[in-house]
Order: sequence, then C-alpha cells, then structure tokens
Amino acid sequence: MIGSCNMKKLLAIIVLGLLFIGNANAGTYKDRKYTFKNQSDLGSVIKKNDPTDFKELKFIRKSEGKEFLSTSGRPNRENLSGKRKTYLYDAYVFHAIYNSGHVINIYVDTDYAKNSEKAEKLALTYAKTIGQIPLFLREESPALFEVLRQKSSGIKKIIIAKGNNRWWADPILNQFFVYPQSRGAKTDLIVMHEASHLSIDTKLVLDDVWIQAIIDDQMNITKYAITSFGEDVAETIPFWVAVRCTDRKGIKKKILKAIPNRIKALDIFIEKNNLSTSPMDCTKD
Repeated sequence: MIGSCNMKKLLAIIVLGLLFIGNANAGTYKDRKYTFKNQSDLGSVIKKNDPTDFKELKFIRKSEGKEFLSTSGRPNRENLSGKRKTYLYDAYVFHAIYNSGHVINIYVDTDYAKNSEKAEKLALTYAKTIGQIPLFLREESPALFEVLRQKSSGIKKIIIAKGNNRWWADPILNQFFVYPQSRGAKTDLIVMHEASHLSIDTKLVLDDVWIQAIIDDQMNITKYAITSFGEDVAETIPFWVAVRCTDRKGIKKKILKAIPNRIKALDIFIEKNNLSTSPMDCTKD
C-alpha cells in the first residue's frame, strides 16, 4: 500500500501538471507560463576572477586504440530532436583536484583537442568553473539521505567532446558531457544546470516544500524548465544563485517576481540539509 505521505506527493505531482496550464503576460509555451525564453537570457552570474575551490590539475595519460565508450549528446537543435549516438574515442585524461580533496576525472576527446596543450587548457577552464559553483552541486551530499534514502554522489567525471551537441548529464555514471562548440551556451550557467542533475534534482522534485512552491508560483523560470520536473530544478538553480549569491539587483527583482516560492523552497532545502555553497557567499538578503 502507498503511505499517506507518498500519496500526497503523488497527488501533488498530478496537480502540478494541471496548474502549469494558464494564461500569462510573460511568454507561453504549449499554454504553460515562463519568464525567460532561455537560461542564457540571465547572463553569466560567475565572473572570471571569482573565487574557486579548484586546487590543481594533474595529467594522467593519453589513451590509444579507441579505449573509451560513451554516448554523445543530442544535436543542438531548437526543437530538441535527434538521438544520442554511442561511439568509441580516445582522450587526454586529467584529475582535477579541489581544496576539499574532491577529485573529478576530466576526459578531453582527442578528436577535439589535437594536442596536449589544447587539452590541458580546456581541462583547466572547466575545472576552474566547476570549482566556482556551489559545493553542494559539485560534491557528495550525504545530508540528502532523508529524501530518497540515498546520498548525492556529485560530479565524478567530465567528458569534453567535439560537436555542436547538447550538453547532457548521466546521473547513473555521475558524469556530464561538455561541448565547447555548442552555440549559445553560457558556461557557468550550463555547468550549474548539468551539475544539478548529478546532485540535487532527483531529491528536490520529491520534497514537499518544493512541490508546494511549484503549485504556488504557477510560473516556470524558462521555456525549457517546462519540459520536466528535473529540468525545472536544473533551470532554476542558476537563477537562485543570481538572487542569493550575486549583487545583480535588477535581475533579482524579476526572478523573485516570477518564482518567489521556488527561491524560498531552495533556501529551506539547502539550510535543512546543511548544504555548503562554498566558495560562493550566498545569503537570504
């Protein structure tokens, strides 16, 4: 039998599907409301010289003989069409080490980086950016246990690949794919988006306060946030960072007007689970 708590959550999720439908002065998509057309409309929220927890990058080796097997991101198309393809590749392998001791394996596809210098430059760029996002998106979060009876493993591996494909996260393998050639992507925003799939979204979508926040807001932050509850979380995270961790007053007002309840729900979830935002200074003011 389904417990009363789980039944309430199931009913709430069904209700969400109905409440997403409505008219809006902002944009609409399939009769659902959103404030920003794309996440990139927010603009970068992390500056180049902002603090980072990244410590050092170690080159491990270069593989040979198409040693690795992966599945590519879908083609970067507006209508989200296209399929992922499985392929074999070789890579320059690095370890990105952070001040906490956390280690992320970075694989730079040799079809994209033709020499070790370019591979190292790419690895450094993304290793530093990943060190600038809140720690709870990057590293293991045992405190999330109470929601799904499991901890968050965080980011274990980054694959930097060739092609104008969509970045995508694989929560089963705790990895995500980076496509530097992908058009229109703000690096810090999309890193936070994909990292959330490996850390917080499957926990937050079943959180009672979060579910109620979606019902109360009756608004999505972006057009893409409408596609699923997980994408709603992933799209919302950079906007929460913009509100709580930056000094961008103008954009804060617009975000808080659109999704005030989601912002508060994230505040509660982060505080309840004692999640760290290091190296960012994030407050409720």
